[in-house]
Amino acid sequence: MAHSKHDIPFYGGTLRHLTYTKKGIPTAECNLIDPNTTCPYTNAELYKALLRRSNERPALATAVVHEIREIAKKTVRNPNAKFKQQCSGKTEADADKLAKKELYPRLALIAKLLYRPIWESLVAAGRPTVADFVEYMGDDLFRTATPGDRPNLMSALHTTILPVIKEKRLDELATEEQAKKEKDKINRLLKKTHAKDTKRRNTKRAYTELFRTIVESGFAECKSALELADAIEMTKQQNRKLSNSIFPGHLDDSQRCALFTLLSDQGYCHEQLIVALVYSGLDLREIAALTYGDIDQLTLCNEICVTITVEKIVYGQNTDATVAGLNNENMPVKRLRKVVLYPWAADILRQYVERLQEEGYSFAQIEKMRLSYSILRKESLAPFQMEAAIKQLLREAEIPSVSIPHTRDGKTEMTIKEPSYSLLYLDAQYVAGLCGANLPMLHAMFGMAWTEMDEESYLDLLGNQYAVARYLHLKRFSPYEPALLKRRVLLVRNSTRELQNFRISSHCAISARWREKHDDKNY
Repeated sequence: MAHSKHDIPFYGGTLRHLTYTKKGIPTAECNLIDPNTTCPYTNAELYKALLRRSNERPALATAVVHEIREIAKKTVRNPNAKFKQQCSGKTEADADKLAKKELYPRLALIAKLLYRPIWESLVAAGRPTVADFVEYMGDDLFRTATPGDRPNLMSALHTTILPVIKEKRLDELATEEQAKKEKDKINRLLKKTHAKDTKRRNTKRAYTELFRTIVESGFAECKSALELADAIEMTKQQNRKLSNSIFPGHLDDSQRCALFTLLSDQGYCHEQLIVALVYSGLDLREIAALTYGDIDQLTLCNEICVTITVEKIVYGQNTDATVAGLNNENMPVKRLRKVVLYPWAADILRQYVERLQEEGYSFAQIEKMRLSYSILRKESLAPFQMEAAIKQLLREAEIPSVSIPHTRDGKTEMTIKEPSYSLLYLDAQYVAGLCGANLPMLHAMFGMAWTEMDEESYLDLLGNQYAVARYLHLKRFSPYEPALLKRRVLLVRNSTRELQNFRISSHCAISARWREKHDDKNY
């Protein structure tokens, strides 16, 4: 006898969840309900209905080919038996929990095809809640987003948007007044959690994609909510365009030279290593997580290319490293890459390893040591400690502060912006760009967000071939040179009036442009 029976709305149809004890074993059973008879489908009835839906919706049917085959086998053996999925546990609560974890996802694939016409009519009438719609759409909700953006959009959806509107039915968001009310709640939540512009942008984009999908799915009345997407506020701090125009995006040649001259002092050996790693493309949180065991060497013809495989990061103030994963928001897959060190940065790394050996550390000990380990402090530094050290360095190198105007209560005030780690990180990207790194290469170096351009380039971020290509570009830059990069203009004269080949040889990658003097065909 059933101890409990629950009929649950399930992807447009109904799922019946039974819990009972069978031969002393707690068991959970799930059935799909026929909307015409309000009774569970038999094997034959379900198979016939799925075949009909497969002909109507061939694209959806491809996801449940295996399930349809299994139901066909059951139909041959026992056509009139009730179709059911069941599992057991130590207690009824355990059986219920296991059913929701294992049986529901299997039945969801069948239900999406089986109840599709009902679901479409429900959406057209605005009956499902926002949470129901999000659950039904699943991964298809942000299908146009890149793999790097999708986890961020999902995070914004589940942490900011759904807490406000998940219980709302679609028809309750049809009026502009109601949609504006819910949008204001989202803005208040963003303000309450002190959300930065990155999260606000992700929230705005997730909100836009959600309601665009709702409209495209048949409920056009949600257009008013879609039109309000632009009203999700960004931070109202300083004027970004004004501050960006005033605050430098990189160091100039003399400032950079002064910084590295200061770092050449023996008292800054660890700070010198940190700065070298930042210029090579590592974030402070990655430096705090990575160990010397993550370093590898590629042997070229007459030199060594040093690389570091980035697969973990320190999150927040926690010293534990989190590993890259598809669903790991703290260490997204875009950061899983191979960072290539500048030749001078590799020299600094070798010198620091030699210092560690002089201090009595063995190779086995050094391998397990974090890159953030300071010989002077005898401890691994957290990201905020390294950031403070960089700020002090920039101050000692006499990198000037900048006064940024902003308004408060109608009055203009000036904020003093000191140079910090963010300026150094921007300068690292600026220098890499001057070395010839294009946008996909910059993304590969610094673990920045993927773009369609990156996907079209099919970059192998962990491959040796692309690592060597970056190394040849990075060889162009040395921080100890007064001029950042040398530029040469070659005059080539062809006096034979026939096509000739010529070769430019260099120890590094070069960026060359051909300029023809149209008034003289000999050039």
